[in-house]
Amino acid sequence: MTALLLALLTVHAAPTPAVEVLFVKVGPNARVVGRSAGQERAVVLIHGLTLHPIAKDKVAKAQLRPWQQQDSTLVKEVSRHADVYALAYGQTTPCERIAESPLLLKHLRGLKKSG
Repeated sequence: MTALLLALLTVHAAPTPAVEVLFVKVGPNARVVGRSAGQERAVVLIHGLTLHPIAKDKVAKAQLRPWQQQDSTLVKEVSRHADVYALAYGQTTPCERIAESPLLLKHLRGLKKSG
């Protein structure tokens, strides 16, 4: 009986929504696709959990934090020594699903391939 119930729940489970992930180059020159000439390092800035107690509609959207933006002091300083990328993700998705996101994996593989 338990096996039948599990099988029915699996069949009728709602499809899992796509994970919203944003992976962008933010420095030193965000317009240059791929790695910058002369840069030997790449840094990926990953935000942590951000609470949205007032604007609940923002929770599921992948948004860069102010310190991940091109004009932030952190990005400008790190850009002197490395290409800088920023990762943002919706706050309604478990970290395990974000790590398995096909889009994120594609970007990380491309970054690794480019040196």
